[in-house]
Amino acid sequence: MLSNGPRVIGTDTVAVGKSAIAYSKSFRLIDLDSFALEYAVACTGTPNIKIELEQCTDDTNFYIPNTLAPVIDAVIDTIYHGAQLAPITVEYARFKITEVTGVVDDSVVTLNLVAQKRFTV
Repeated sequence: MLSNGPRVIGTDTVAVGKSAIAYSKSFRLIDLDSFALEYAVACTGTPNIKIELEQCTDDTNFYIPNTLAPVIDAVIDTIYHGAQLAPITVEYARFKITEVTGVVDDSVVTLNLVAQKRFTV
């Protein structure tokens, strides 16, 4: 068995209404160095969800790092997806989820944050 992963370090399910913004819970990134996000959207109709990575050092003052593009600009289906993440070196991360269509009011986004500690100290 691998003691350093990869493994799911956190999960969340986030409901987001029409033209709304919602946030996942925060995830602690300490002692890990390689990250991915697995995600899927469930809704009636066709989804259009943007997912962005926010980070901070104090679990309060979240921001989108200047050097990061959105994780995904448009999730437009309900199948399972994955994306490699490159967070900057801070302690906490969460996901900002935006419903872009202005029509779909029942989107539910399921998130799994996967991490691996590749390097030992």
